[in-house]
Amino acid sequence: MKPLLPGAMELPNDKYRFRIDELEAENATLADEKAVLADEKAALADKNATLTDEKAALEDRNAALENEVEILRRKLCEIENGSRRQ
Repeated sequence: MKPLLPGAMELPNDKYRFRIDELEAENATLADEKAVLADEKAALADKNATLTDEKAALEDRNAALENEVEILRRKLCEIENGSRRQ
């Protein structure tokens, strides 16, 4: 809305028009902030998905290593029992 000219008389609905302009400007600012936050949320969701995948891979690797340790313990036990018998 155009500002009033100097010396112009302000009508009752002018204050509503000014307030509408203020609210529309605030709404536009909030919409921009909302868009930025949506982008940040999407980036964090992507990061979370990546970390979840990495965690799953590490858990799989850990399980494989635990299995390998168990196999080596059994072999060690067999070797120790075999050397005791001799």
